[in-house]
Formats: sequence, structure tokens, C-alpha cells
Amino acid sequence: MFEKLKSGLFKRAEALALTDELDSSVRAYADKVNLSKEDRKSLLADAEVLKTEILASAGDEILQQKSSPGTIERAKKALEGFKDKLSAKRESSATSTAYLGTELYISPSGYPVKVADAQIKQFIYDASKINKTYPNGALYVYKNANDVLFLAKIEKGKFLGYENQQTKELYIHTTSYRGKVKVFILEELNDGCQYKQYTISYTVPAKMDQVLNSLNLSGLTKDGLRVRDRCSTNSEVKEQITGGPKHLALFVNGYRSGYPEESDSDNVVATNDRHSYWDGVDKQFSNQLRSGTVLYADGHHGIRTSNHQNMLSFYNSAKHTIGPLPSRLSEFAIKYVGSMEKFTSESLPPPAIGAAATMVRMNSEYVGGKLNTEANEAGFNERRMNGQKAGAALLADIQSQKIRTRRDAGDNIIDTLDIVAHSMGYAYALGITDALKGKVPFGRFYVIAPENACSGEIDLDAFEEVWQYGSNLGEPGEDPIHQQDGVAPQCAVRGLPELDRQNIEKGGRIFIPDSEPKGFLQSHSIENYKWIFSKIPKGKKGYVRTRN
Repeated sequence: MFEKLKSGLFKRAEALALTDELDSSVRAYADKVNLSKEDRKSLLADAEVLKTEILASAGDEILQQKSSPGTIERAKKALEGFKDKLSAKRESSATSTAYLGTELYISPSGYPVKVADAQIKQFIYDASKINKTYPNGALYVYKNANDVLFLAKIEKGKFLGYENQQTKELYIHTTSYRGKVKVFILEELNDGCQYKQYTISYTVPAKMDQVLNSLNLSGLTKDGLRVRDRCSTNSEVKEQITGGPKHLALFVNGYRSGYPEESDSDNVVATNDRHSYWDGVDKQFSNQLRSGTVLYADGHHGIRTSNHQNMLSFYNSAKHTIGPLPSRLSEFAIKYVGSMEKFTSESLPPPAIGAAATMVRMNSEYVGGKLNTEANEAGFNERRMNGQKAGAALLADIQSQKIRTRRDAGDNIIDTLDIVAHSMGYAYALGITDALKGKVPFGRFYVIAPENACSGEIDLDAFEEVWQYGSNLGEPGEDPIHQQDGVAPQCAVRGLPELDRQNIEKGGRIFIPDSEPKGFLQSHSIENYKWIFSKIPKGKKGYVRTRN
């Protein structure tokens, strides 16, 4: 459009067409970038001036009478000026920070004032006036996208509006509010560099112009709390969450035994071990990792999703694989079916012991011992897909700051997420990472006795380290079958053996030490994996290094 205007403004028909195009383009642009009422009015006024000059230069007699000599040159100058203003508006809109869903601030008088985030480039601070001329937390002075300073004008203790320091025009926001509104608070920390930024739900006070001594913010919930630094040029430290976490740890549990069988996971990510699953192993990991935030996801799914596929196959494998003199009472109960009813108080993988006597039957293919190693890829993928749902919910909580994380000046998360998964929880954890990849930095992945690990694709390069702990089925010098993990017969996480050969500090497999309990159930149970912290020397494979 601008090139057409530059080419010559002499024909009336062409000028009329161009002014119509100009008018529609400007209005469409104003709607697209959601300009404030004042900016929209200013932009349309500029467009009207330019339209007048265009028509006058094209021979409009009425407009020529109102115009003076040099109309064509003025039209060209008006055109260039209008282009500059339009570019400035585009830049202003492009740099919008979309602040947490509100453009309302607290004025020095305590009443909400709207300043479109597209118009704000920088918040200014005056230590000599804070808590004297205006209350800490209120918006006092800011620069817009064009570096124009707007200062709260206060005379005789009254707030009159924000004054443009170039034109001395006063900006007064006249919208009335009732009830509660979401507003920004900019709380200075008195060093001129750092300030807290957060939102609150604020009950609108009676409108007045008298400046307050302080804002009554006690007891109000502060959302999206951040500390920003005006002075630092280091993007890593320019912005951080006040008192926020330093790294996150996510624990993903596996099958939860019970009779009848427990329902599949509800795909909720919680801040506590809702199912009392981890027997203190979570505390060992989170203490060593110095996790600022600890989260829990439930990877439990029915036995149909495992390599056993059904309870009967599980018990046939267990009965014929457990050794003749098991040390664990629950293994003894499965082995010698006749007395199983006596041991219903102890939890087992599916089903509960009380139902086992009616389900176990002799099966010739299991005689002598057999582990269910045939991969159930469909079941693995079902768990992974449901994990993606939990991952999406977790991502939403992180992005909304319901789960707080530190961020840099570009609003990128700088806290890493470490993951500890057990049994069925491995597939579920992979689904969670599918949803978070590229949005949340991954730290380390600790995989304990995973169920059917060789069925799932994993991007090992996405993690700082990946370690798998469990029994040594299929490895040189493997333990006898009765000492293997029968609940989840072990196979390697995809790509991990190759990684182990290429970079022993990045990841690999660590097998149960000979001094630890081993057996169909014992090699799988999470309470038996505390040896990760007592038996692996510092600097050796699989050692859980302390985070700084």
C-alpha cells in the first residue's frame, strides 16, 4: 500500500481507492494487535490526516481550499511519519510480555489502573520516594516501548494520573471496577536492582485520589512470584523465583497389589506418596539430589498390561520358579499353595494371596521354572499413553506456576527434572517425558526393576544420566532363575548397553549385589533397593551424585 502511495497521488479515482484501502488496513491492524482505546484513537487520527493530504493532492477542490501550497510534499511527509508510527506500534505489540493474564496494576491511590503490557518496556524505581510519596507495590513510573517515561503525577498528596514526560500529557484510566480483580504488584527490594513481581486477587477499594501510605496485602495469596533484576546482564540469574525450588524430583511407582485388582492410574501428579509405595527410597533419592520440589505419579495399571498378561500366568511362573526354600514368607506361601490362606495379611503382586489357591493350576510349560519374558508391547504402550496425560497435567501446573520453578530472563525454566521410576512406572514415566520434552529440562533418570523395559523407545541424549538397577537375566554369569526378578523379568532399557560401552559416566546397568536379598519377589520389591545408597561407592557406576 505504501509503495502505491509513493508512486504519485494525482488521480482522484486512484486516491479514493487508496484512502479506502488505507482506512480498512489501519482499522484491521488496530483490531489485530488489540490496541488500547487511546492508541487506537491516535492511530486513526493520523490516518485521517494522511487521507486528507492524499485527496487534496489529487485535486479535491474542497480540501484544496482548506489546504495550503505544498500539499503533495506534506502528503509525502505525512506518509513517512505515519509509517514510522505504525512500525513503532508493531514493535510495541511484538514485545508484549503477556503478563500472567492481567494488565491491571495498583495506582498510588490504591485503585486499579490498566496499562497494556504491550506499552511497557521497563519498570523504574525511585528509592527516595518509595513509602514516602507512594506505597511499595504500586506502579510509580515506567518506560513505554519507545523509551518515553510515564511518571505518576502526585500533587498535595493526590494521585492525578501518569504524566508523559515528553508531551506532559496526563494518562488517566477511567474504567470502574467492583469486587475482586487480578492485579500486578511490583514490590521493590530497596537496592534499586531487584523487585518482586507477582499477582494477587485484590478487593477494589472505594475510588479516591488520595495517595495511600501502604497497600494492605497481608494474607493475600501471591501467584507467579518472581524476583527480577534490572542490573544483571547474566540471563541465567536475571530472573528467578523467590524461595523457589532448586530442581525437581518425580517418583513414578509401579503396580500396586490388592484384591480385587486396583483400578488403573488416575493420571494425577501429587506432592505426596498417596499410596505409601516407596518405603523410604524416595527420601534417599530426594535427599541425595537435594530436590527442591518432590512430586509423585502413579504408574499402576492392571496385570493385563504386563508380560504376564493375566494372574494365572503370573502365579504359574511364580510357583514353579521360586526355589524350594525361599527366605521370604510371601514367596513360601506362593510356592506351597496349600497354606496360602494363612498369609493374606501380606501384600503381593496380583492377585492377593487369599485368591491364589482358587486360581493356580498346574501347567506343564512352567514345570522346572519359567519366567514370562515375551514382550507385551501393547500393554507397555497403553501405560506410556496414559503417562502422557499425566505429563500434560504436570506441564500445565509448571507453566501456570502452580508448581514453582526458577526461570531465566527469557522465561525459560532453569530447574531440571530428575525422574525415579519403578516397575510399571518406567513406561508411564516415558509418557510423562513425551509431554515435557523441549519444555522442561531433564536431569537424571533412575530406572529400578523396570517392567518390559526393552519395549520402549527412549531418547537417552535428553538426560544427563540414565541408570538401570535390577537383576541380571541374560547377562554373562547370570544368577540362577530362582534369584531372578520374576515379577518383571529384566531386559535392558533400549540403547543403554551401547551407552554403557561408550560413556560409563553417562549411564548403564547396575545389578543386585550378591549380599542383597534375591528371589522372584525380592529382586523386584522396592524396599530391597536401598543398597543403591549403601553399596555403590562414590564415583562408581550408578552412584547417585549430590546436586549443588
